[in-house]
Amino acid sequence: MTKFKKYFLVFLKIAISFGLLYWLINNVGAKKIIITILNADLWLLLLSCLLFVLITFILSNRWKYMSQPFSQNLTNWNLFKYYLYFYYFNNFLPTSIGGDIVRALKVGQDMDSRSNGLASVFIDRVMGIWATLTFATLGLYWTANYFKNMKIVYFAILFSIAVILLMNILLNPWVYNHFRNKLILKITLFNFGSRLTKVLDAVHLYRGEKKILFVGYILALLAQGLTVILTYVVGLALGVDMNLGYLFFAIPVSFLITLAPSINGIGWREGSYIFLLGKIGVLKETAFTISLLVLIVQVFLSIFGGIFWIFEKNKKHVEEMAEEV
Repeated sequence: MTKFKKYFLVFLKIAISFGLLYWLINNVGAKKIIITILNADLWLLLLSCLLFVLITFILSNRWKYMSQPFSQNLTNWNLFKYYLYFYYFNNFLPTSIGGDIVRALKVGQDMDSRSNGLASVFIDRVMGIWATLTFATLGLYWTANYFKNMKIVYFAILFSIAVILLMNILLNPWVYNHFRNKLILKITLFNFGSRLTKVLDAVHLYRGEKKILFVGYILALLAQGLTVILTYVVGLALGVDMNLGYLFFAIPVSFLITLAPSINGIGWREGSYIFLLGKIGVLKETAFTISLLVLIVQVFLSIFGGIFWIFEKNKKHVEEMAEEV
């Protein structure tokens, strides 16, 4: 991809995010949002920050456990720090260098293999998405009566099926080898097929690691559950006692919506909160503020990622490699 296309896509994402944000603020009312923020309970917001640290700790430990097929020597501190880099790059540097790429390259240095680093991040991400979809689909039984239009629900189910099929393709030897040899290796442009094959071959190592996949999935469910509780605590900080069972459906669905083109989900997240939380009577300005404060909690922690990045060794080399990936 040329630099022009990369920067055009970044500009497009920025335009979408802040265009949506501007429209939502005008629709909700900036004054109402400010008043809602000023009335927030600071102690409960502090608790939400601590919850986010705990979630990150669980995610970094999941990543370490999921990386066992490649390395037994990864440290909890390094992986926790790499997750902070992930937040930092996603929140403060909306360029073609993604947070996932940076943490993949850093752990790849620890493993002495860029392909293994990318594979560990890929499978870590898949577990996270799978857990999100689990909450979204199971939540149908409790929340279907809130929606007359079930398209968003069908999307979650189809997405879940797609993830399961992808895992089967990658982990089934016959299917994967056929898919690999007949399709991926045929892509010769920029040697993309060969480079992608190295990563997918590493992912394919998990076919015999059912215990690792299961434990990784359970930890992903735990992290997703705590993310829902974090949102609930932010709601309490604004004086709203939301239906916690409903949130276990709404928050994962909101995450799926934020996968649409944007900068870190900005714009889509706020809009989805207004729509989804509005179904249980949460005011527009409150729903918008809940989304905004959840983002602020993430941004606050990502500042530490930026501080650690300043002192990171070989960071220029990592940034250069990230541009190439």
